[in-house]
Amino acid sequence: MNGFLMLQELQFRNFELIFTTAYDHYAIKAIRFSALDYLMKPIEIEELKLAVERAAAKKEHRAPNHQLELLLENVLPKKVSFQRLAIPTAEGLQFIKLNEIIYLEANINYTYFHLSGNQRYIACRTLKDFEEMLPADTFIRIHNSHIINKNFAEKYIRGEGGQVVLSNGAILDVAKRKKAEFLKAIGY
Repeated sequence: MNGFLMLQELQFRNFELIFTTAYDHYAIKAIRFSALDYLMKPIEIEELKLAVERAAAKKEHRAPNHQLELLLENVLPKKVSFQRLAIPTAEGLQFIKLNEIIYLEANINYTYFHLSGNQRYIACRTLKDFEEMLPADTFIRIHNSHIINKNFAEKYIRGEGGQVVLSNGAILDVAKRKKAEFLKAIGY
């Protein structure tokens, strides 16, 4: 039995969890998606101490069941892709549905999430962190500052790199070096 199966079997999940792994990219992606902590083997003592301190701080500020349930939802067998994402915000964690994300915008070490219904959240992670987590078949990095959900792209305006118009009215530049990749991803 692996760790994910063991978590499914537990009736009470009122605890914090720190994963340790040596290699499994899928497991790391699932853990990041659920905003749980993980350590790469071989484990360094200082990293372990910091992870335990973060877990203790998290436990004081939220109900831990939500994170574990989200992790299990994301790693269940027959799951084609992740459906929700836990993003760290100043207040704690915000759970959002992937199909509501219109685009992400970089702001130094923070990322703005622009969602349908004119909702916006600020996450305490870089755009690159989220680029590694989000499914590449739906989310496209069009610029150093933007990742879009291609399902919300309504129009492409030609130009050196061009611009994409999204369903919420946002007009975003496509970097010249990302143009071919963007056009291929939207089926052009």
